[in-house]
Amino acid sequence: AQPAEIIGKTDYDLPWADTEASAYRADDSAVMESATARLNILETQKQADQRVAYFNTSKVPLFDAEGKVIGVLGTSHDITQRIKAEDGIRQLNAELEQRVTRRTSELADSNEQLRSTLDTLQRAQNELIRSEKLASLGSLVAGVAHELNTPLGNSLTVATTLADKTRSFSHEVQSGA
Repeated sequence: AQPAEIIGKTDYDLPWADTEASAYRADDSAVMESATARLNILETQKQADQRVAYFNTSKVPLFDAEGKVIGVLGTSHDITQRIKAEDGIRQLNAELEQRVTRRTSELADSNEQLRSTLDTLQRAQNELIRSEKLASLGSLVAGVAHELNTPLGNSLTVATTLADKTRSFSHEVQSGA
């Protein structure tokens, strides 16, 4: 509002709501009764277009020559843009906190999946090592069996041949040949 629109009017004559005017008057009364300044009061005003404006108001008592409080001097600074910016920052911080929480949860899930995959790989590795050991043992047994079977088979063949020749020789000796 322009000074010409305000000078000579009470809070109730101005375009804001009666509840706001009553709050302004209560602040004025408190300053006059206590004879103490009230600084940095956050006040709101509903504008003609229904938007809310925010003001940082300070009020100090006015004294006459005898030191008696005769009025209140008030100054207000429109801080609507600052309040909106602070609200925006709070909202961004809340969104960022949600993102951090969601990302932390996703990372925890990924870590759990990796841990599970690593466990599965370790079990598969242990099973593969066991299978390799068994396969190596099987090859060793087959090699030993082969190495033993060949001489034993040859010995059996020789022994069988000798037994046949001995029987044959024995028959020839008995028959006088």
